[in-house]
Amino acid sequence: MKPYSGANFDDFARAFDDTTEEFIQGQFRVPDNLDATGAVKYRVSAVAKTAAADKTVCHRIVSRARADGEDNDAAFAGSSVSGPLVIDADQDHISLHEWTQAVSATLWTAGDVVTFRYSRYPTLDSLVGDMLLLHLAIEIPIL
Repeated sequence: MKPYSGANFDDFARAFDDTTEEFIQGQFRVPDNLDATGAVKYRVSAVAKTAAADKTVCHRIVSRARADGEDNDAAFAGSSVSGPLVIDADQDHISLHEWTQAVSATLWTAGDVVTFRYSRYPTLDSLVGDMLLLHLAIEIPIL
C-alpha cells in the first residue's frame, strides 16, 4: 500500500508499477448455482498516480480452481486480460474499468475454491508511472 494525497483527502492504495508485473492475491468459492453459460464480469477502479492525457492501462487476472479433495499445490491455469483501457487524464480522477469472460474460459466449476492474482499488465499499456488500484470486484453469474 502506498499513501497518496489530494487537496482534500489523503488515502492509501495498492500501487502497480509500469515496468514490472506485480500481483495481489485472493480467494473465493464459486457458488453452487453457477450459470456455466454466463459470463464473469471483472470490475476495477483505478487512478493514475501522475495523470497524463491519452494513456491506457491493462488489467490481468490469473487463477487456479480446485474442487473438494483436489491437491491445492497446482499451477495457475486460467487467465483473463482486459486489453488497453483509457485511464482518466485528470489528476485524482477515478477510472472505472470492466471486461467480461465466458465462464467456460475461466476453467471454474460450481463449488470450486479459486485462488486468483490480479495485476496491472504493463506489457500492453501506455501509462508511465504507478497505477493505483482502488477497487476490484469479480461478479460470478448464477442461475
